[in-house]
Amino acid sequence: MMRFMLAAALVGLAPAVANATCQVVTGSVFLLPDVDSNGSPACTVSTMIDDAPFAAGQCFSVNLSLFGLPAGRGFAGVTHEVAVGVDENATVSPLTLLEPGETGDTLPGSAPTVRHQVLTARSAIGIGFGPFRTVVYSTDVIVVHPQDAALPIVTEQIVISGTDGRGLFKNATGHLTVLGNSIGQSAPVVGQLCF
Repeated sequence: MMRFMLAAALVGLAPAVANATCQVVTGSVFLLPDVDSNGSPACTVSTMIDDAPFAAGQCFSVNLSLFGLPAGRGFAGVTHEVAVGVDENATVSPLTLLEPGETGDTLPGSAPTVRHQVLTARSAIGIGFGPFRTVVYSTDVIVVHPQDAALPIVTEQIVISGTDGRGLFKNATGHLTVLGNSIGQSAPVVGQLCF
């Protein structure tokens, strides 16, 4: 554990010493459905973030591993958030983007197919240990291309929206991109974190 605290301290001090504020990060993330002690679906993230409605049965425990940083553990969940189109009509996420049917239009009977599904999510992930621990909050957008129900193409954009104001990373900002489906499997992560 001491080596993780030392690595975290060095990563946290590196920008100050190098007069840099941001650095590229890589790693992986792994999600599992969030369940309570009885094995029933849970949504722990909803107890940590109270300004977004979470989708029932769409909450997860998160294990985040970024090279050079202590392991991150926390929770995430798909949310229902207001979205407004260019026509100024409001709807609520998740959204479905349609591909025109064979006739080239989206009129009834033209059988449009789903091109992409767009979901919103929030997460709260603790990085570090003890007094050095920081909880990082994020707002996320997930794009799913359902080319094959068994193997959809998934990309997730994560933007750090704040922290709990404690620990080594209390002023962290930045963004991460998950390249693939991370539910039940490890997926690569790339991005930039600023301290």
